[in-house]
This record gives sequence, structure tokens and C-alpha cells, in this order.
Amino acid sequence: METILSVLIGGAITWFVAWWYYKRAGDELRQEAKLLHAATNAVICLLKNPDAATEIQYDSRGRVSGIIVSASVHA
Repeated sequence: METILSVLIGGAITWFVAWWYYKRAGDELRQEAKLLHAATNAVICLLKNPDAATEIQYDSRGRVSGIIVSASVHA
């Protein structure tokens, strides 16, 4: 009986640690994918409009957070 109880407790601890690790890794992956998506959109916008006066905007960590497009009109 002690053996079965020990196996169940060990299995529960192992499951919890694995769940916690993969949950944290998945959250970090989602956050990184979100940043990469924003950077990819900024690059696509720059490639679509090569003649536009654009400036890349960075966050406090130095990562691309967006672009600033300056509009100009010629008559």
C-alpha cells in the first residue's frame, strides 16, 4: 500500500512540475510570437512603401514596436 501511495504522490509532483514548466514556456512563446508579428508587419509596410518617409519605433528594450509614417503631399 505504501508503494502505491508513493508512486501516486511522485506522479502528482512530476505532473505538476511538468505542467508548470510547459505553461511558462508556452506563455513566453506567445509573447515572443506577438513581438515577431509586429516586427514582421513593420517590415512588410516598409517594403510596400519604399518611398514613404518612415521611421521605426522601438520600445524600452530596443525591440521594434511599430513604425511612424510621415505623410507628404505634392501639388
